[in-house]
Amino acid sequence: MPTFKRLDDSTLLARTDLAEAKEWGGARISRIFNFKARQLTTIYERGGIIEFKQPRGEYSNYEMAQIPAVTSSMTVQNFRDLEGTEEIAEMHAKLTSLGGRPPKLDDVLPGQLNKKLKA
Repeated sequence: MPTFKRLDDSTLLARTDLAEAKEWGGARISRIFNFKARQLTTIYERGGIIEFKQPRGEYSNYEMAQIPAVTSSMTVQNFRDLEGTEEIAEMHAKLTSLGGRPPKLDDVLPGQLNKKLKA
């Protein structure tokens, strides 16, 4: 279940944790709906720990060491390039309910407002 946060009057963050929220290394998807720029940014993040051997010193063997590792990717899409507009309309309503004042949907999606996803 995503959590929502108004970033400013025209931008909404929808974040979904794909694992337990406090679990280190759990994947997270963040989707940023910018109604002024008419863009959707999707960010995938996953943290983890890499273990490796490192020399202890001149007269000893190796010891295990750990370092954090983060994987991420980001895509940016224009609203007009999305196959459907239902999610955009839902997120517009959510942003408005959180006190945002995004541009009207007719201005954000001119001529596309009732575009449905292909089945």
